Amino acid sequence: MKSLLAAAALASGIAFAAPATAVTVDPNAGLVDYVFFFNGVGSSAVFNGHDTLEITLTALSTFSIHVEDGFVMVDAWDLVIDGVTVAWDTITGGDGAPNGTAAIGSGGGYFEAIAQLTLGAGTHTIDLTQTAGIPGGSWINISPVTMAPVPLPAGGALLLGGLAGLAALRRQMRA
Repeated sequence: MKSLLAAAALASGIAFAAPATAVTVDPNAGLVDYVFFFNGVGSSAVFNGHDTLEITLTALSTFSIHVEDGFVMVDAWDLVIDGVTVAWDTITGGDGAPNGTAAIGSGGGYFEAIAQLTLGAGTHTIDLTQTAGIPGGSWINISPVTMAPVPLPAGGALLLGGLAGLAALRRQMRA
């Protein structure tokens, strides 16, 4: 019976894909010069045998992602966060060396891009999709996260003003 179901699934074109796996990124440490590989235009990056990177944030947080190619000058990637393509903040020519997040704009003809992200609490997936070039490998850097400042809502200021007004009114009534 099992072989009959398997044959029917193959005959109908249904493929059973292996579940996606992810490399867990420590939000306090980030990643430095982490090598990823890709199989050509339209392919997703492969991170040490895994499909994506995954980062879990406990609160609204800010961090940067920096990608630099070092093998072929025509390679380029889209940044994909939680399944949505996100624009790079800066795209420039890199020197093709694994030199960390501080080296943006070091000059050269290799693809180099950086994106500053602010994401809410939860688990987020990070992926890269190759948009130009040939199969190969490159580097990704993810900065340690910083907690984004939580703004005091306007209602908080109004509440404090109202309490101060009530306190002033109470003093006047006592006098």
